[in-house]
Amino acid sequence: MKSKKYRLTHLEKALIISLIIELIIFVLLFQIGFRETPPEQTYTVNFTDENFDFEELKPKEAIELPEINDALKNRIQTNRASNMLQEDKSFEEFRKQQEEKIKTFEEKREEMLKMQEQISSDKSEKKDKEQKEKRFTGRSNIQYFIKNRFDVYIANPLYTCPDDMKGLVVINVEIDREGNVLSAKYNKNKSTTTYECLIESAIQAAKESFFNSDETAPALQKGMITYNFY
Repeated sequence: MKSKKYRLTHLEKALIISLIIELIIFVLLFQIGFRETPPEQTYTVNFTDENFDFEELKPKEAIELPEINDALKNRIQTNRASNMLQEDKSFEEFRKQQEEKIKTFEEKREEMLKMQEQISSDKSEKKDKEQKEKRFTGRSNIQYFIKNRFDVYIANPLYTCPDDMKGLVVINVEIDREGNVLSAKYNKNKSTTTYECLIESAIQAAKESFFNSDETAPALQKGMITYNFY
């Protein structure tokens, strides 16, 4: 019998070729990784003389360096003292400035108060002078009618009415047992003038008057005071 030949497919051929290639790459990497590296060549150059004394390079005296912590502490303390001194000077200057401002303010305040007092005094004197110039005691005849009472003081009316204002003003009064005038009212029916200036002056004068005391008199005794302005 004739034996049959086995034919490889394209896929099988490709697989075999890939395995061969991978095997070759693995062998190459294995030989490269374990190859020993050649030793490095070094050279030594001496620039000094064989008889050079290296002891001369050593410092003859040891240099003492201050401790860093101590230096920092001293620096901090110095800066702190300087700052405190500067703050004290600044505060002292500020205090002096404030004292000067307060002193200046007080001086100006006193000057203003003196000026205000002087102005008020001048105004008051001027007003009093004007009132004295305008005020005069007009001629008037005063009579009163109060049973069993006599006057202790009868106030003379002071008024600034024009000279053409004249007439009789009758004031109804009520007095207590001590003689004080408790009320004073204008009696229009018995008066001959209606000038407000004369009436107000008469009422004010009646209130300022007082009479003798009488324990037997009524608690409120009525009467009249007449002011004849002419």
